[in-house]
Amino acid sequence: MSKQSVNGQLANYNATPGTRSNGDASGLEVDSKGNLKTTSADKDANGNLPVTDAPMAQKITEGTGVTYVAIAPVGTAKASALWQAKKITVSGADTVITWAGGGAFSQVATDLTSLTYA
Repeated sequence: MSKQSVNGQLANYNATPGTRSNGDASGLEVDSKGNLKTTSADKDANGNLPVTDAPMAQKITEGTGVTYVAIAPVGTAKASALWQAKKITVSGADTVITWAGGGAFSQVATDLTSLTYA
């Protein structure tokens, strides 16, 4: 089993053609050469895949039982639609993570509570 960091998530996948991930980054596929397939939604405004091991700015908003976390390249303005945002909901022993915009770096971070998460 290989491990690959994609959009801030650790995805597990077998490097064989057509294999989908079984981690949080569901829907990933690899091509016949074992490379991850990507779509335009995975890429930033310049058409590049975000580098997740580079320093990232973070905005964190906490409430009762819920935490919102957004990341973007250092220096990104909160009003720029270049952030990846997730909502972490804790209820008893269950923790659920949902993503705004399908996990793409396409959100604004001015008010993380107002985004739509699925």
